[in-house]
Amino acid sequence: MTPQIRGATHIVAGFGFETARKLVRLRLGLEQTVPTLPRFSPREVDCVGLVASGMGDTQIAHALGLSEATVHQHITAAMRKCGVFKRAALVFRSLFDGHICFHSLRRTSSK
Repeated sequence: MTPQIRGATHIVAGFGFETARKLVRLRLGLEQTVPTLPRFSPREVDCVGLVASGMGDTQIAHALGLSEATVHQHITAAMRKCGVFKRAALVFRSLFDGHICFHSLRRTSSK
C-alpha cells in the first residue's frame, strides 16, 4: 500500500469511526440532538471543490478571479468549520457532509 493510499484510508476510517461513535451515542441517549453540519459559504464550496480536483491556491485564485490570500482564507475557514487540519481531510469531510460530490474529484488538466 502506498503512503498516499494509506493516508487516505486512515482519514476515511477516522470519519467512519467518528460517525459510528456518534450514532451509538445518539441511540444510547447520551446525545440528545443530531449534530449539525457545518455551513459553507458559496465561495467556500467553490474553493473546496477545486481543492478536491487537485488545484492549489494559485490555480483556484486564477479560476475564480480571486487573490491567493482570499482563496486561502476561504479554505482555512472551511477547515475550521469542519474541525480538520489538512486539505485531504477537508475534502473527505466535505464529501461526507454533502458539500461537494464525487464528481468534484475529477482531475483538472494541467496547462
